[in-house]
Amino acid sequence: MATSPSPSQSPTTSIAHLHIKKPSSLDANQWSISTLECQKVQKALETHGFFLVEYHDDQEQEQDECSLLHETFSSMNQLFNLPPETKLKNSSLTPYYTYFRTARTVYETLAVVNSSPSSGQLLSFTQLMWPHGNQKFYETMTRMSGKLIELSKIILCMLYKSYGVIGRTELDHSAADHEATMDPLFRMMKYSAPLSNNNNDGDGEGDDDEDEEPILRLTPHTDHNFVTVLCQNEVDGLMCKSRDGEWMKVNPSPGSFIVLAGDALRVWSNGRIHAPLHKVMMKGKKDRLSFGMFIGPKGNKVVEVFDEFVDEEEGRPALFKPFIFLDYLNFSLENVCRAETMLDSFECINSA
Repeated sequence: MATSPSPSQSPTTSIAHLHIKKPSSLDANQWSISTLECQKVQKALETHGFFLVEYHDDQEQEQDECSLLHETFSSMNQLFNLPPETKLKNSSLTPYYTYFRTARTVYETLAVVNSSPSSGQLLSFTQLMWPHGNQKFYETMTRMSGKLIELSKIILCMLYKSYGVIGRTELDHSAADHEATMDPLFRMMKYSAPLSNNNNDGDGEGDDDEDEEPILRLTPHTDHNFVTVLCQNEVDGLMCKSRDGEWMKVNPSPGSFIVLAGDALRVWSNGRIHAPLHKVMMKGKKDRLSFGMFIGPKGNKVVEVFDEFVDEEEGRPALFKPFIFLDYLNFSLENVCRAETMLDSFECINSA
């Protein structure tokens, strides 16, 4: 059985900030990424459940990275400025895989399921939003989506390598296995500025009032998938709750990414990994834009504890019973009031 250090029990107030360079090969067995670097991912996800990361491709100039980021947010503004009836066409029978907005459009989001460049879904989404075409939007989002999928897979494989299970879980074998078992969900999100009257497209001017109290824009919740990789514009607001119960402000440097563990990864690791509650608290006159890749199981797949983390004789029983991922998504949609304890509430029902 694989062995690895137990989750850190000592509280810490610092958020891990990692640097990852794109490997010459995405085959984890040929990586030059050190075990020490992989262990940093494990420690961060066990301690807080989230960390910051800068991801660079040596073949891509820094100017190109900044340009892609700017073009992504510019394209998102075009998207969110579309009429509501157009955005409502982004629909799906799967919970959370669709357009959604809260009252007064405080928060709204659109999603593209299976957004890998080869799937054609981003092209279909672009044509749905712009029947006459928007090539710039399509090309920009294809590049960014591909980059996020790539980073998500690298982070997962770093975790498997740290635990000593690389090559022994269906989640990390090959691109074909990923396509068969995973749904890369590309989500674009907008949070309206508290003082903007919802009309500034994220470009409001003026400094925030230091005495202004932050306003809740997105209620506390956990993500249900394996791992989430987020990127935001210059407007902060994300807060995450660490394993020791501390709410921490997550303010990334420009161009860096926020990585969060989800409920499915908590189950897979038998509770070793912490899936953090997180929320968005905002103040000021500028809208907050963010986008992210939510890597999760396909709806019909079983989520279960990986057997390497279970040893009844050593007093390590499975803490979760297997479940169908779509069943969990449906449960969470019907029990929004339980958002802060969703997985535990579902586990009680699943075990009955």
